[in-house]
Amino acid sequence: LLLGTDRGDALEKALTTTTTRTVADDDLLLQLKINYYPRCPQPELAVGVEAHTDVSALSFILHNGVSGLQVLHGARWVTARHEPGTIIVDVGGALEILSNGRYISVLHSGLVNREVVRISWVVFCEPPPDSVLLHPLPEFVTEGHPARFTPRTFKQPVDRKLFKKKQQHKAQAEEENGGNGDHHHHELAMDARSLVLL
Repeated sequence: LLLGTDRGDALEKALTTTTTRTVADDDLLLQLKINYYPRCPQPELAVGVEAHTDVSALSFILHNGVSGLQVLHGARWVTARHEPGTIIVDVGGALEILSNGRYISVLHSGLVNREVVRISWVVFCEPPPDSVLLHPLPEFVTEGHPARFTPRTFKQPVDRKLFKKKQQHKAQAEEENGGNGDHHHHELAMDARSLVLL
C-alpha cells in the first residue's frame, strides 16, 4: 500500500484510538484461520471457500505454494500467483471505510486442486469490536470525494455478515429439503476445512 507518510499515520491512529484512550496492544485482535483444501477429483463440483470480502483491516495469507486463491478483477476471476516464500496481503472492509474507498476490499474465493492438497494460513488484523468508530478519515475526504461511509463500529459489519450468512444457509437448507430429491451434486461437493484460533 502506497499511502504516504501522513495518510499511513492517520490510518494507524484510526485503528488504534478510541474516543477516550489509545488502544493497548492486547485490545487489538489477530485472528488466525487455517484452511485445509483436500485433493478433489472433480474440483469444478467442489466448494472451497465461497466468494467473499474480508471485514478486517488487513489479512495476511501464507500458503503452501499451491495456487487456488482467486480475485475478482473487473468482470472476471483471476488466479493469484503463489510464489514460494511470499505473503499475500488483502485489504479488508475496515481499511476500505477508513480510506473512503480509495483502497477496495476485493471479492475473492478459494479453490480446491485436483492433484494436491492446498493449505493456507490467514492472519486477520482487526480493531477492537466496539470501542473504535470506523469512518472515512479527513485525509481521504475532499469536496470532490465526500465521505462514502457512515460511522460504525467494527462489530456492526461483522454482525451483518454473520446474519447474512445464516440467512443464506437457512434458504439453502429449505431449498434442499423442498427439492426433487436429486442430491448427487452435493455428494461430490467437498467443503474446505477451516479452523479458527482466537
